[in-house]
Amino acid sequence: MRCFGFDFEITDGDSIIVDTHKQDPGNSNLLTFILGSAFGVIGIQRSLIPIHGAAVVTGDSSVIISGRPGSGKSAVLGSLIMDGYKYLSDEISMVFTKEGKPFVIPSYPQRKIDAKTAEETGESISDATLLFEDSRDKFAVRRAPEWYDETMPLSCIVEIVPVKRKDEQEFTPEIKEITGHASLRLVMRNQYRPRFVASIGTPPGSMKRLLEITSSIKTYQLLRPAEGFPINETARIIAENCF
Repeated sequence: MRCFGFDFEITDGDSIIVDTHKQDPGNSNLLTFILGSAFGVIGIQRSLIPIHGAAVVTGDSSVIISGRPGSGKSAVLGSLIMDGYKYLSDEISMVFTKEGKPFVIPSYPQRKIDAKTAEETGESISDATLLFEDSRDKFAVRRAPEWYDETMPLSCIVEIVPVKRKDEQEFTPEIKEITGHASLRLVMRNQYRPRFVASIGTPPGSMKRLLEITSSIKTYQLLRPAEGFPINETARIIAENCF
């Protein structure tokens, strides 16, 4: 596969070869790719289910906060961390099943956060590293005390969906439980990089594992305002329903 102008080959779930074409890829670009797309492919090759979302420890289980890019996953994670919660992963949560029950592997020690979100949640990014330069000033944050390094059962997946409404000023976050086939569709559309699955093929037993996940957990969809995103309020609603 090709990214940032460089070619990457990922094989057997444990090997990443980078052809930089004699150019300097830069540490930020390499980290962005390896802890993102490459990591997702490695999970697929290892017959794991990589979910595009952050995994939060809730006591004796974990919750995945999923959604499309820009939905606010990392922002909500930051708010929960400021409230004292630990996390297993940001961006990609690796899920496996054992005896029909889903578990989340501590799988992504680096968090991504932008300067605006850090200001809104009160999180310091003074020791963070600029991950890549864009209009949002994304930073890489690594703080060991916040990361939980033990596999945890998965109890819930929440999909955050930004919604534009005419009554935007009166619109507060709304959460609803998703059941049945809609639950399976929610998990499937929030798999990390579904186009990779299409290109490398569906691993054996993948659908069985997806069904085991959705039959064992609760799934919710949380609609939040597209503008004026109330981060702390959204985090509170997720905690009340899933923790």
